[in-house]
Amino acid sequence: MSGFRLNSSSVHHVSLLTDTATATQQHDLVITAVGEQYQLCIHEQVLNLAGDLKADLLLAEINGHKSKVPVSHQGDDFTLFLPSGSYHFKAILAQVTEEVVNHADKLKAPMNGTVVTHLVEVGEQVKASQGLLVMEAMKMEYTIEAPFDGVVSEFYFQSGELVSDGAQLLNVEPLASEANVEEA
Repeated sequence: MSGFRLNSSSVHHVSLLTDTATATQQHDLVITAVGEQYQLCIHEQVLNLAGDLKADLLLAEINGHKSKVPVSHQGDDFTLFLPSGSYHFKAILAQVTEEVVNHADKLKAPMNGTVVTHLVEVGEQVKASQGLLVMEAMKMEYTIEAPFDGVVSEFYFQSGELVSDGAQLLNVEPLASEANVEEA
């Protein structure tokens, strides 16, 4: 899926048509990049996804459950071959929008996990995009980066501590010049 960028949030609105022997149905999905995973909202259900498409095999992890699904795709048409049958989809609308940048969200845990290490010290001046803290979730490491130039004022979790999705991990105070930009 194109349009997603590493360490940058974006939201995809996608409509899919499914063709079965009895009917054609439209499914509207909202896909949000969350770290190196995706969050899929479909029919008021939220799924956490990660995966890789290798040739004609989709290696997927859905809410922590791993699967290998044979797939055939050509352009916007694709078919999934599951034990319960084959499912044909066609993408009919794909719209990408950038999320409004909320700098506070960049300092929150992107998922449940464990703090591995702090990469900087409290009181240290940091540059935008500099690594601040490393956390691990589902055997993958994720680096929390500074959203702007500033000074690290506090870490809320220490190495080895478990954190919940959305927990504020640390605080970075903007430099005087950044604070003026934030207020503009």
